[in-house]
Amino acid sequence: SRPTNMGKRRKRAKENDENDEDDLLEYEREYLSKRQQLNADEYKSKATPSSLPKDSVHKVHIGDAKATNAPSCLPKVLPNKVSKGIDQKAPTEDEKIERRRLKKQRQKLRRKEKSEAAKETREREESSREEQQKLSQKAKLDEQAKQKKLRSKQGNQFKTLRKGVQFTDIIVGKGPVVKDRKNCRVEYVLRSKNHISGKIIDSSSNFGFRVGKGEVIQGWDIGMENMRVGGTRRLIVPPLAGYGNRDIGAGKGADLFFNIQLLHVAN
Repeated sequence: SRPTNMGKRRKRAKENDENDEDDLLEYEREYLSKRQQLNADEYKSKATPSSLPKDSVHKVHIGDAKATNAPSCLPKVLPNKVSKGIDQKAPTEDEKIERRRLKKQRQKLRRKEKSEAAKETREREESSREEQQKLSQKAKLDEQAKQKKLRSKQGNQFKTLRKGVQFTDIIVGKGPVVKDRKNCRVEYVLRSKNHISGKIIDSSSNFGFRVGKGEVIQGWDIGMENMRVGGTRRLIVPPLAGYGNRDIGAGKGADLFFNIQLLHVAN
């Protein structure tokens, strides 16, 4: 006999999603196909109790979970999901249309959520890039203002010589004066952009040369005139008196900033 709670089963079955319903219907078709393939004589001899009439052999209800005399190739107790879907009717055309509509609606909602998430990610990335650009631009402007202020301060102290060479004495020495074509030894540091915080390009703690013999750049021969031993001088050498348009680490055509300490002058 049919279960008494068929109405509840149908109601619950309608709430199942499409995948569960398809699985149940497929299981029902396989179940019916296997039952029809059984030989009637074999079914009677193995599965039919003597108390049942012969013509009731093929009237065993599929949904009856207590049908223990079912053929051995079929399960005696159906799974819960299968037992719920066995007795339900096939979905009508209207129900199929409604399911497709709901499925499309869910897909549309998922696409919308994905699009909104991607849009938010792009907006965050753009905002982050703009913030970084602003910070970089601000740092650049601050550095330019700092360099301008430093050069302005230095410009008030420096004196200009031939070919645009500038110098200022930080410490005035008390020893012998540099003489033309005499050997001297110096300690120096070459920087880019400024004398204090610029990148160090070259340095030496004991460098010797002859003044006015062309052994060094013209900026040195010009800038060290009248310098005394023990003194420290700063030079700004333009490309005309330095390395021209060559890039030695400060950039092409850049000014060179030297800190020079005079250690010795030959007699």
